[in-house]
Amino acid sequence: MNRSFMMTDGEWKYIWYEVLFHILEDPNEVSNLAHKNLEKRLEYRNKLIDILAAHEQDPLTKT
Repeated sequence: MNRSFMMTDGEWKYIWYEVLFHILEDPNEVSNLAHKNLEKRLEYRNKLIDILAAHEQDPLTKT
């Protein structure tokens, strides 16, 4: 089973495999902004890593 990890703060949604949506402006999650907004992507990637580390989850583990 493959896992997918994501986080949201109500304004942005980041999905582990480099997907970033500005959900206030794009509620249907159509435009992936990960490659257009590197700073925001890295910010949310690091936040997600911290959350997963706190719960001893490894986003690279497939099971």
